Amino acid sequence: MQCLTNYAIVSLRINPIYALQSPQIQIPDNGSGFTTLDGQITHLLSTMPAHAVLTNWQEAGPSNTLNFPSYVNASNTKVLHNHMQTLVNTVQANGGQVNYGQIVIDNPTNNEFDSWLGHNLDCYMVDIYDYSANLASTAECPSPLKVGQPGTGTFRNADGTLSQSKINTRMDNYLTAFKGATTATAPIIHISETNSPVDGHRKNWFLYLLYTGPGAAGMVPLMASASRIWKWAGCGLAGLILLAAGVWAGRSMPTSTATPRVEHGTVTFMGAGHSNDGRQFLVRLDGSSKRQIFTLTNLVEWNSGQDSTWNFGTMPSCMVPRSDGKLAQFGHEDAPITFGVVHTTAPDGNFADMDIVVWVKCLS
Repeated sequence: MQCLTNYAIVSLRINPIYALQSPQIQIPDNGSGFTTLDGQITHLLSTMPAHAVLTNWQEAGPSNTLNFPSYVNASNTKVLHNHMQTLVNTVQANGGQVNYGQIVIDNPTNNEFDSWLGHNLDCYMVDIYDYSANLASTAECPSPLKVGQPGTGTFRNADGTLSQSKINTRMDNYLTAFKGATTATAPIIHISETNSPVDGHRKNWFLYLLYTGPGAAGMVPLMASASRIWKWAGCGLAGLILLAAGVWAGRSMPTSTATPRVEHGTVTFMGAGHSNDGRQFLVRLDGSSKRQIFTLTNLVEWNSGQDSTWNFGTMPSCMVPRSDGKLAQFGHEDAPITFGVVHTTAPDGNFADMDIVVWVKCLS
C-alpha cells in the first residue's frame, strides 16, 4: 500500500471472525514477513505516517447503511474496534504515530447505537450530511439516481433553512455517546464526511458544524484545524471529506494544535453586510499605528465587558455600527476589544488563507 499524503483515513474491512480467532490461522506472507492477520496489520500500522487514522467498516451501525454482511454486527464490530486499538497501542508504544478511530453515521439516540462503539479509541469520527426530505433526479444526476432538494430535511427548519439548534443537538448527542465509550474526559471527534446538496446551504452548514468560542478550551473552527481536504465529484455534488481534530468545539473537546492567538486592539470601522455573510472590520492592534482587516460573523461568542455572560448568534454589542460604519458604544466612536484569532491554511490551495475571529470581548 502506498500512501501519498500524511493526512488520510484508511478504512479496512477485516473479517472480524478471522481477526478475533485465537490463535489466528496462518496465511500467506504478503511481503511483510508475517503470516498472521495481526502481524500483517501491525506491519501496515508501523508504516503509516503521523496524522494517519485507521478504521474498520466505516459507518457500520444499527441502520447498516452500506449493506454490510451479517457478521458485521454490534458484538463483532465493537470487539474488532477494541482489538484494533490494542494493536495500534502496541505500535504507538514502539514509536509509531498512527491513530485508530471508528466512523459512525447513525443517529446517536438510536437505542442500539452505544452497543456498536469501541471503547477508549484514539478518536471517534462522524459522517453527517444536510439530509433532504425530498429527492429528485437532475441533469447531472439522471434517473434512477437522485439528489437532495431544497425544502425540509433532518437538520432544517419548516421553511427549509438550516437549523443550527438541530445540528447542535445531534452533535451534543454524539459527544454524550462517545463520552460513555471512553474514560477520556474529552474524546477527540473528527468530522470524516460532510456536505449539503443545496448550494445556498453549504456556507452555513460548515459554519454551524464548527461552533467555537472562548469556552471551547482553545478549540478552533473546522476549516482551521482541517488536516487535509479531499474533493470528489459525483452527480454534480462536490463533496468534502474533512479530518479535523476536536471539530465539535465548545463541547469540552481537547485543545487543538491550532490554538487561537489572543489580540488586543481598537475597532475603528465596521463594514456593511449581514453578519451571517461576514463583516470585515478594521482594527488597530495595540502597539501598532496600522489598521488591519479581520472578518466577523455571528458565529462567534462575545462578552459585553459589563458582566460574565457570553453571548452567541448576534453581533458583539460594541461592534454594532452606525450607518456610516462608525461605532458609538461606550460614548466614543472606536471600540477597544480583546479577541481570539485563528489563521487558516489549506494545503491544497482550494481555499484562501484567512484570519478567523472566533471570540470577542468588549472592553469598556
